[in-house]
Amino acid sequence: MNSLEMTKRITAELGEQTSVKEVFAKAAALVKSEMQAGNAVDMFGLVRMQLTPGALKGEAKGSSAISAFPMPGLIPSKTTAESDEVKVAVVVESIDPFSKIIQKKLASEKREVVLVEGVQELMDVVKNDSFDAIVMDAAIDMSDDVRMWLKNDPKRSLISLIALYQSDEERTKNRLLQVCEDACLVEPYEMQTLGEMIDVEINRVKAEKKHFRHILSFDFPAEAKYQQLSADLIETVTRKSGLSEESRMGLVIAFREAVDNAIRHGSKASKEARVDVAYVLDHEKITVTITDEGAGFDSSMYFESKVSSDAASAARARHKEGRRGGLGIMLMLKSVDKLEYNREGNVAKITKFLRG
Repeated sequence: MNSLEMTKRITAELGEQTSVKEVFAKAAALVKSEMQAGNAVDMFGLVRMQLTPGALKGEAKGSSAISAFPMPGLIPSKTTAESDEVKVAVVVESIDPFSKIIQKKLASEKREVVLVEGVQELMDVVKNDSFDAIVMDAAIDMSDDVRMWLKNDPKRSLISLIALYQSDEERTKNRLLQVCEDACLVEPYEMQTLGEMIDVEINRVKAEKKHFRHILSFDFPAEAKYQQLSADLIETVTRKSGLSEESRMGLVIAFREAVDNAIRHGSKASKEARVDVAYVLDHEKITVTITDEGAGFDSSMYFESKVSSDAASAARARHKEGRRGGLGIMLMLKSVDKLEYNREGNVAKITKFLRG
């Protein structure tokens, strides 16, 4: 019995001038009668239901007693955002025969590859189209500007950025404060390897989009001048987080103190050492993780003493001795909702909730 037959039988028996309650009661009785007779019932073109032979014999119960089949159109088709098709931009200094070969090798039935010539064209196409990943020749002019522009904005930060380097020396030379790509390859490498990396990155981003709104990673030399430069960057990105002005300033203050500890005490202001920062915004909070290359410190000694009435004196004493865990950490505790250190003491994580 289909929905049209059901409508005709109800109308014939009850007449057109009936209440909604009567119609539903009669429909339920008809469905029950038809199914008990072993017939399939088409429920309004959405689901076809039928009792199993075991159920008709009284032997099957529960889910094994009924067969239900979705009709065409019930299950939604994949949207563009959920489909397996992906779009990748390959940024080169100039489009030449070699870059076209790369485009052809990377393209597939489910992967569209667009060649982009230079930074300005990249910015234009990303603003006007939706991309899942960007593959960038790290040797192009203004590649650092691409990283900054792409990752500083929440709307663009979850596009995967894959950088291609000619050598390890190129990857590490002259690195000041630099926003990091999501993945990289150093020549020589196979196109198949790059294609596999693109797939891995796109799957990662799809998973992260469910939980995160903005992800940014950057690093810088462990030098005093980068304390303010890195704090300025954090202050800039938090403007688009939804955090109140007071809370933003508290977060920036705590971040400055954490970076100061990382530079002066962790890395001992070594020009060879670097400080890594990871900024993550989800739907409830901001988490900033600061990692230095030092030997760390025993953070438990300080956190245990902070509850005592003489915590400030203990902090000042540690500060005078040049040890970490002094007044700066007390200030951090007052400025954020949560402050954590790893067991070794060279990773600080500060958390600020978006409420208020």
